[in-house]
Amino acid sequence: MLNYFARSGRAGVVAVVVAFAGLSIGSTIAKSTGEPGPVVAFWRFCLCAVIWHAVVAVRGRRNGSQRTVGATAWRAATIPGLAFGVNLSLFFSGATRTPIAHAEFISALTPVVMVPLAARLARQRVERAVVLLGAVALSGIALILSAAPAGGTSLTGDALVIGAVATWILYLMIAKSARARVDTPRFMAVMSTAAAAVTLPIALVTADSPGAATSLAPRTWVLVTTMAVVSGVVAHGLIAWAQQRVAVGTISLLQLTQPALGVLWAAIFLGEPARPVQLIGMLLVLVAVGVIARRSSRVEQGRRAEHVTSTKSTRNASVTPVT
Repeated sequence: MLNYFARSGRAGVVAVVVAFAGLSIGSTIAKSTGEPGPVVAFWRFCLCAVIWHAVVAVRGRRNGSQRTVGATAWRAATIPGLAFGVNLSLFFSGATRTPIAHAEFISALTPVVMVPLAARLARQRVERAVVLLGAVALSGIALILSAAPAGGTSLTGDALVIGAVATWILYLMIAKSARARVDTPRFMAVMSTAAAAVTLPIALVTADSPGAATSLAPRTWVLVTTMAVVSGVVAHGLIAWAQQRVAVGTISLLQLTQPALGVLWAAIFLGEPARPVQLIGMLLVLVAVGVIARRSSRVEQGRRAEHVTSTKSTRNASVTPVT
């Protein structure tokens, strides 16, 4: 049992890194569709909801459990879903109005707020060395932004991304407690459904016409489906799974993987130039995040081992010896 908890702590950190690598392609895909951000977000959530509800049904059939999400899951995951729906609508809207480098850099400021907030509210302390490494990663992101093209910059787009950061922080804080009561597939099924519901009116308002929100080009359907599977099912599913294994402050620091790779994808697929100094910044970010992941996995491993030891001690102490 001790080895299992040790491995699961390390696996949680790895899952978060892989997840943010998958999420990093989202802004590029959203921008390349040419559709309003909320429209893309709405269909992404719809497809994810269908997939996750199907997963719940298949699992229930195999192990004889309930094939639909229950009242507990709806109560626990609806509010996080609403927050995440607003978050993605704001982020995709901002990413289509400003360079990807700007959008990703602003989103990278999440740890600046998240780490002290988690320490204050959730009583989750992050090692000082990890915080310093986060500062190194942020300096790398500053290098990336310093060479970003000025053309196409929009204060409205940047403001929308700032709103996305605020709602993402809210999501992380409330989703962690929800995950303590609901397993990953049921949480993701309800969360995606609630997110689709809150995104629908936003999509209808921002689309050129109500019909434009549904009449997407074949290429756009392919892109949205790809995003739903890569980001909505695999990447976000990994984050939901890891929320019970990794502190939210650590998750926000590991999120620094996303902006560095996001700029890279924008350069490859959208032709947004990546200058040498930006490549240096990307390398700095990835190295710093790699060290953060390594240190954090050791910390989580130690916490799991300490938890098991404490549990065993409590059980042993509760047993009355027979004399």
